[in-house]
Amino acid sequence: SLTASTGNLTVSQPVDSGGGAIDLGSSAGNVALDGAVNAGAGTVAISAPAGTVSQASGATITANALGVEATAIPSLTASGTLATIAADSTGSGSAFSFTQSAPFTVGTVGGITGVTTHGGAVSLTASIGNLTVSQPVASGGGAISLTSSAGSVALDGTVNAGAGAVAVSAPGGTITQASGATITASALGVKAVSSPTLATSGTLSTIAADITGSGNGFSFTQNAPFTVGTVGGIAGVTTHGGAVSLTASTGNLTVSQPVDSGGGAIDLGSSAGNVALDGAVNAGA
Repeated sequence: SLTASTGNLTVSQPVDSGGGAIDLGSSAGNVALDGAVNAGAGTVAISAPAGTVSQASGATITANALGVEATAIPSLTASGTLATIAADSTGSGSAFSFTQSAPFTVGTVGGITGVTTHGGAVSLTASIGNLTVSQPVASGGGAISLTSSAGSVALDGTVNAGAGAVAVSAPGGTITQASGATITASALGVKAVSSPTLATSGTLSTIAADITGSGNGFSFTQNAPFTVGTVGGIAGVTTHGGAVSLTASTGNLTVSQPVDSGGGAIDLGSSAGNVALDGAVNAGA
């Protein structure tokens, strides 16, 4: 445990615990990771509640779990061994981004639970393996991007972007959502081989989806009006032979971008409002 109670803590040479926990902190300043930090199968906790955390090129973090708290946190680089990450980026508008070429889970590390920003964007990517959200991801209005490039995304905890957008992408896998793991956002974009009927808090104004698996359908119902539009790089709702069902149980359903099922049935409904077809609807033959 290394703590600067005043001023900055700078790691210029390696810190290696041989598997024990490593705690690096600056109570009133910054933490600069200019050297490697290696806890082996242990945990690394980095805290700069009044300052920032920075990481030099090549100053890799090796650990089983990583918890970070600071007013601003860069795109941290790990050795690919992390099983669990947690972060609290406390600065207004400060973003948090983490990418690993291995599966990982958003969980609890020390006193930090989930990933939280205060208006800053959140981007979490497992470029190999699955991304599991076991604890809340909350951005305070910033955009949230959750990606597994070659695996699946499991939404076992809540995802709350406030008035921001949420994008969930698993182009080589599936998206699953546990009971109670609600999505709160103004817009939701989904891309996956298959995706369930996703549960939201009823705040979505725009939805877009691309379900790439042959014959896999897409269904979305909300107790509020919504629009089929564009979210990130996804425009409209597309399946490849799978049925599409979109229902606004109160308010209007507006189709502003194409709905294309590649031959599957399409059901568009508004239980108590209107349906506006401002974009193409194509169910094929």
